[in-house]
Amino acid sequence: MRQAENYIPAGQELTVEEIDRAMAMIASRCRFSGPLARRNRTAVDVDEILSKLYRRSSSRDAKWLTRMILKSYSPVVFPEQYTLGKFHFLLPQLLKFQNSFEGALEMLASDPINHFPPNPDPQSARSLSTIALKHMHPRPGIKVGRPDYYKARSIKHCHQMANGRRMSIERKYDGEYCQIHVDLSNKYTPIQIFSKSGKDSTADKDKIIPVIEESLRTGFPDCKFAHRCIVEGELLVWNDQDGGLMDFNKIRRFIPRSGIMIGVDNDSP
Repeated sequence: MRQAENYIPAGQELTVEEIDRAMAMIASRCRFSGPLARRNRTAVDVDEILSKLYRRSSSRDAKWLTRMILKSYSPVVFPEQYTLGKFHFLLPQLLKFQNSFEGALEMLASDPINHFPPNPDPQSARSLSTIALKHMHPRPGIKVGRPDYYKARSIKHCHQMANGRRMSIERKYDGEYCQIHVDLSNKYTPIQIFSKSGKDSTADKDKIIPVIEESLRTGFPDCKFAHRCIVEGELLVWNDQDGGLMDFNKIRRFIPRSGIMIGVDNDSP
């Protein structure tokens, strides 16, 4: 087996940056990638790109490269929160606040957070987290992470989880979650719609933009906000004939996925 190993000269080892660039080029060709990834679309041969990576990898590194591409390191399990926290104690919190590594790293590089030690003791970490919270602001164009949700088993269990805190109650609609970012200073894409996964799905949901504009009164004196806002909602389909909301599984008949209608061929009318 040693005789079959690739010869890798010193200084020519594969780097994480090279792998990242290769994955970005491959992703730019996929129609299911987000607009930001497809913006840098290049005419590349997937087999050629991957073969270059594997030729410069040892058998051990090739194994881990394959697991990384497949997004599964099984049987090895890396606890997400623990792993991210080892890079910087604030990174797990920042990713919940902004569902983007780029946005989270930019915030880590901003003042005064860039002066914080990456792995302080627990007591200092709590104090520094409180300070960092004052400098954290949502940014239109970067999806805000969703909080953790816990399902109550009963009214009693719900009361126990509330633990005396003031709670708000809202009606839950069985729709498709979307997070809407509006930036009136952006003349080209003032409205962006993010899906639950964090993908920019504005192109697929562009038909609801007039409804959003009408609801928020953008462009009118009684507009609900001055410059920017981020709102969350459930995307539902209304049936004019029945005078009611359609079931969740009917939404796919009206909303494409990266321009493709998926799973509708065998749907009933």
